[in-house]
Amino acid sequence: MSKSTSRQHSSRNPSLSLRKAVGYARKLKNEEGANFAPVAVAKRHWGYTVLSGPGNRALAAMIQYGLVDVQGKGTDRTIRTSKLALIILDSPEVEQRKTALQEAALRPTMYRNLRETHNEEMPSRATLRWELTGKGDSSEAQLTDRAVDRFLDLFLDTMEYSGLMNGMPDTIENDTDPEVDVPAEPALKPSLLENVIGKSNTVPIADSNNVVLPLLAGNGVQGALQVPMPLTRAQLEKIISSIESAKKYLESLVVESEDIKTE
Repeated sequence: MSKSTSRQHSSRNPSLSLRKAVGYARKLKNEEGANFAPVAVAKRHWGYTVLSGPGNRALAAMIQYGLVDVQGKGTDRTIRTSKLALIILDSPEVEQRKTALQEAALRPTMYRNLRETHNEEMPSRATLRWELTGKGDSSEAQLTDRAVDRFLDLFLDTMEYSGLMNGMPDTIENDTDPEVDVPAEPALKPSLLENVIGKSNTVPIADSNNVVLPLLAGNGVQGALQVPMPLTRAQLEKIISSIESAKKYLESLVVESEDIKTE
């Protein structure tokens, strides 16, 4: 398997465990009921910023599990809690909830393939890691060494939560809709902000999810533009459009030097 294929598989895997995704579905339902809501609003319900890379990946995970319905495109895209999610959250029938939960757990392709491969009993984490990283042949790896541990954290938690870890039990725990604490994600991470504000360095800095572009105003940096990573062409075009709109507004605020009164 080529490296490009490995990266493709990795990008298609959920960034959330099903346990956490069900908590997000509960939050969306509590805030919006059965209504469609703008994607930007839904992300805020989950504690993410509009242009957040983690927020985009969380939304992708919700879609992968089948926990939200999506309509529209681009900035007009809206979502709502899906019928499958509502069964998991609200059905009084334990069997119905179990079936729906296990259906959601097996919607992601790699989750389903692994579960089918090990239908009788899930092997150890070490064995799964060995299989996913190519059984000693990196050219056959489905996931890189860097990605496999995070994948296994989410996969194994999802299998345990849905009752699919070993065999197909007749019942699952009744607590299939726990409240999930959603940490608020600041618009600009403090660690990055501290590295740019008040300084004269205009070199962009980055972490695993964002790139921060310092903005000079007078002496030193007094602002910053945060850009999510990875950045798609569509996102770039939207950012450029937003900057153009901001430019027009800022031009209306400019005060010519001769108009400034001094003491």
